[in-house]
Amino acid sequence: MDKKIPLTPVEQDFKDFYENTGYFTDHVITLSDFTAISENYGEQYRHLTTPVLTPSINSDALFESSYFQRQEDISVIRHIRYMPATTHTHEFFELACVLSGTFTNFIGDQQIELHTGDIFILAPNTPHGICTYEDDGILINILMRASTFEQHFLNLLPDNDILHSFFIKALYKNSVTPYLLFCTGTDPLIQDYIFKIWQEYRRNNRYKNTMLSSLLSIFFVYLLRSHEKNIVFDYIV
Repeated sequence: MDKKIPLTPVEQDFKDFYENTGYFTDHVITLSDFTAISENYGEQYRHLTTPVLTPSINSDALFESSYFQRQEDISVIRHIRYMPATTHTHEFFELACVLSGTFTNFIGDQQIELHTGDIFILAPNTPHGICTYEDDGILINILMRASTFEQHFLNLLPDNDILHSFFIKALYKNSVTPYLLFCTGTDPLIQDYIFKIWQEYRRNNRYKNTMLSSLLSIFFVYLLRSHEKNIVFDYIV
């Protein structure tokens, strides 16, 4: 994959805002705070709230209906560079896959640095915010519906592995593991699988949903087979 992806017009505007204001550097803010801040800096920056705002400006929750089409079980988006870390929750599972660069993920009072090859799996309803202020920061977000995860993926994972335990806790238990972090380094197969998932999602080929589910299943198996020893995790009881 060519990691030198040019900035989109929105990303360039975010970069200009970041460089001109010097504001968003080492902390996370709310969506409503970002709206107020961008409006204070002038009309030219007000449109930047659009990529991060939810249907309700008074809510920091992101809903499945805003990120998945009706028949989709999986959605794939690239993170917007230079967008500030805005705290939010969402109903779905998220795999944040870093293809290049450095990202900062804020979870509670933790500030977690993510680097090339890191796969960050986040449980639903976990408040967090993530950002990068680098042109070469490329992160692919693979989103999975919590409502359909069990029937498509859970049975594929052995009962005694850490991914199975993570998803069981997130779906059914009062206690939850908010995240798992796999540090895969420069493993070319990991990046190849992520790229294939991203490319498949961007096309409108027949059996797209089936192909995405199959690719993600293979990705999980390879991740466990090759990188189960390279896991960082956190528990909240």
